[in-house]
Amino acid sequence: LHDFEGIDAALSRQGFSETHIQIFDDWGVATALDYPDPSFNGGLYGYDSLQVSPGLLDVKFPTFSVTSVPWSLNFFTIDLDSLGGDTLLFNGDNINPFTLHLINPDSLSPLVDYISLSLTNESRIYIDPLKYPMGIRAVVSNVGDSGTKPALVFSNDLIRPIYVKLGVFQNAQADRFLDLYVFSNERLFSDVSVETPVVEVTQNNSTQQVTMEIFTDPGTDSILVIYKGDIALSVSGIAQIVLTGEDFAGNDIDTVTTGVSVQFIQADEGGEIASIEGEMHLRLPAKSLAKDIYLTVFTLESSPTTQGLRVSSFGDLVSIPEERAPVGFAYRIGPTGLRLKSPARLTIHLEELTDPDPSKLGIYRLEGKNWVYVGGILDEGSLSTEIDILGTYQVQLGPHPLLPSLPKVYTLSQNIPNPMGKVTVILYQLPNDSHVSLKIYNILGQVVKTLINGQEKAGFYSVPWEGKDDTGRNMTSGIYFYTFQAGDFKQTKKLVLLR
Repeated sequence: LHDFEGIDAALSRQGFSETHIQIFDDWGVATALDYPDPSFNGGLYGYDSLQVSPGLLDVKFPTFSVTSVPWSLNFFTIDLDSLGGDTLLFNGDNINPFTLHLINPDSLSPLVDYISLSLTNESRIYIDPLKYPMGIRAVVSNVGDSGTKPALVFSNDLIRPIYVKLGVFQNAQADRFLDLYVFSNERLFSDVSVETPVVEVTQNNSTQQVTMEIFTDPGTDSILVIYKGDIALSVSGIAQIVLTGEDFAGNDIDTVTTGVSVQFIQADEGGEIASIEGEMHLRLPAKSLAKDIYLTVFTLESSPTTQGLRVSSFGDLVSIPEERAPVGFAYRIGPTGLRLKSPARLTIHLEELTDPDPSKLGIYRLEGKNWVYVGGILDEGSLSTEIDILGTYQVQLGPHPLLPSLPKVYTLSQNIPNPMGKVTVILYQLPNDSHVSLKIYNILGQVVKTLINGQEKAGFYSVPWEGKDDTGRNMTSGIYFYTFQAGDFKQTKKLVLLR
């Protein structure tokens, strides 16, 4: 037998029941009992004559840390008055085996009062301050031989980080890569001595861990640090992302799990990409892209205001002006900022709304910290518009400004609400100045109401119908049809009137 196995075997043959590690621990505890104060326990255990001066480090809270080395003893005094509670947490790393000894330095007692805990990661020790009026003396033995210098942490912080978010961003300047950002109100660690959150990405049943580095230190109350990493896109489908980690005191963060829709589009053919939930679709015609490229869709959360919360444009939280309300999620379509050679059709499905005013529904694009209205025609529970740049889009309800540009195509929306009661609204778009006809028909094909019959300029329109015919009489409950014609475009949709 060689090395430590041989030492333990020799000890056993000499009748010793303890291993070399246990003897090392016992020596450390005995040294701490008598030093550095020779009057402590009055040299009761015979170690006051040893020429050893371990030196004690005073542990102050909320967090105290020190770097250890393999095969070392670390001596501490813990002042419970500064603990601020009844819980002490010790956190070591995942590689080096530690033993933590907590000793009651009560010189009035002839007995050694201590507990020992073998640790490979972390342990929480609940302490009654009344039991230790003089505080606690601690010995940490590090008997590992990993070659690392782990940090030892004493803390009374038992609370998980309260704000940890994962953001995904595809840049038009490096479109084959997906940038990952982690936002946290505390620094994050994969282990106590390794500052980095743990981010794993699974594509096509292959999982890789992403190297995350500090991107910036905002230093605000809500976001202390931002970490960044990236992965190469290599296959269409769903990229599953899992974020784990712990704070310096060893409190695990709440695991964050999300996904990104990835689709490779050939420029000559065009194609379609949808969000993971299927609520958002982007249809790109042939030749709308300048080259073959991976597109991505990441679903974002929304926040009504930004008060008390710092929001980054790279993050997964977007702010909404107070005068408008978000309708569903926001979607970041990447590569963000990529301009299309010809417009693509963006469609976002809406959950059932309680009698909304359809003229206040619109699709918005996030530009910096501001939202820009880009239009939206409601049809069979979905809002659609043409877009010529990729970015973050969301349906919002509220007053919106004039459109920055005219519609690209003729469009007729489904009336809202349908079935209708006293009134319904029909929306349509005109890409050019046109003669417009919009008429209501009964099931016999007879015109009962002419809503529009004349020349109109290009733009976005909404027309109400109060359920009356051209003479002002209320129509009876039943099925009706409305036909919209402008230029060469003609379309008919069905509506239901309920009295």
